[in-house]
Amino acid sequence: MFSLKQLIQRLNSSLTIRFSLLYGFLGLVIIVVLMAFVFLQVMGALHAQQFEQISTMEKRIAALYAAQGREAVLNYIGYELQGASPDLWLYLDASGHKLLGNLDYYPPAFEGSVYIADLTVHNEGRSVEAKLRRLSLGQDELLLGKDLRDIHAFRGLMQRASLVTLVVGLFFIVFSSYWFRAEIETNLSVIRRTATQIRAGQFKRRIPVDNADDELSLLIKELNLMLDHLEKSLTGVRYLSETITHNLRTPIMRITSQVYPLAYDDSSPPAVQEKAQYVLAELDELTTLFDKLLQISELEAGVFRQDKQVLSLSTVLQDMIEFYQPYAEEHGLGLQADLEADCQVLGDTDLLASALSNLLENACKYGRSQIKVRLYKQEDAVLCQIEDDGLGVSPASLAKLGTHFYRDPNAEQVPGTGLGLASVLSIVSFHEGQCEFFHSDLGGLGIRLRLAVV
Repeated sequence: MFSLKQLIQRLNSSLTIRFSLLYGFLGLVIIVVLMAFVFLQVMGALHAQQFEQISTMEKRIAALYAAQGREAVLNYIGYELQGASPDLWLYLDASGHKLLGNLDYYPPAFEGSVYIADLTVHNEGRSVEAKLRRLSLGQDELLLGKDLRDIHAFRGLMQRASLVTLVVGLFFIVFSSYWFRAEIETNLSVIRRTATQIRAGQFKRRIPVDNADDELSLLIKELNLMLDHLEKSLTGVRYLSETITHNLRTPIMRITSQVYPLAYDDSSPPAVQEKAQYVLAELDELTTLFDKLLQISELEAGVFRQDKQVLSLSTVLQDMIEFYQPYAEEHGLGLQADLEADCQVLGDTDLLASALSNLLENACKYGRSQIKVRLYKQEDAVLCQIEDDGLGVSPASLAKLGTHFYRDPNAEQVPGTGLGLASVLSIVSFHEGQCEFFHSDLGGLGIRLRLAVV
């Protein structure tokens, strides 16, 4: 069973339920307003009808009294009292004594009035609501009116009908909302499942669709056409990447093979060796830059074909730390690691090692005296946190980190391409994780990776 809080969260999380409830309640409000209008019109008509009936009775009694006197009026009232009519009568003589009628006594609230629309009177021991009018017949006085029981009964009937309408309407709104959500969810789940398969690399997948021409079917057909176009575009990107790999790597390797002997041949002049070694370093940096660009483009285009598997991030990070430990010590950096054991994630070992290598290399490059690495579990996630006490970045640059070729102005004097963090973000996104940049308490930059735990 859902608690009230869970039910509210479920309602807030479902767009279809919110729309269904909104329009359902709007329709219910319209029905209630119309019922209230009809009720007021009918009640007004019934009250007007009773007023007309009382006026007619008054005219008939006045004419009868004028033509035949008191006895004729008393005989008429006596005859009326023998029937089942809800008419009310009270005939009083000049001294105020009751001569005839079904009212027990003269209502004190009626004293000094000619007509009262709603008045409580006593009819043969019962309290009833009534409309009364006073008529003077010579020295005598006659109160005549109508019992409101029929009107009250109709009002009660309308109230019960309104209550039943509200209950049935609310039930229909809730039922139709969940039915509508279930229908939409059935179709959207197919779309989500296909999207998940495509994101996993199954680019041939398409959303099943009927031949119907309803709005959802037309939308799915357009989505399938869009997926066809995207598949062609990704195929083109992949072909372009492979072409670039072939057409650029081969010339670079040829140039390297020609320059290498000049750099390390003892017969070459020292100046030539120095220039050749410089060219080789530039070619090596160009190859590294090219590899990173190629990897980022493949990851962002979704054409990377590595398979994910369950792996120990603790082991991968420990290997990277052991690899960079001598480098850090050589540069006078203290590399502290606090790694929780058995932090397993679903991913690609080479890609995650590449991302961690980029982060550790940056920490060693920019750190002054210490680097802290921490790996731990938090609820359903594995967090890897790397901090240094280096230059850090300005608050304005913090949100721009990871943008292709972007470098903080404070770090422009340090060699780099501006693609290391972009590569890290692409790899983390490929693993459906999150990457957060923050100002470290050590004074430099802090980076926190969050991956789903297995």
